This record gives sequence, C-alpha cells and structure tokens, in this order.
Amino acid sequence: VSAAEKAGMVNVQRLEFGRG
Repeated sequence: VSAAEKAGMVNVQRLEFGRG
C-alpha cells in the first residue's frame, strides 16, 4: 500500500466514522 493509498483509506475511514 503506497502512502497515497494509505492516506486515501484514512480519509474514507474518517468519513465513514463521522457518519456512523
């Protein structure tokens, strides 16, 4: 997993967590 992919995953997780 590249740094960009990692950052993207974290971004998605943040959005999902915020919605939850």
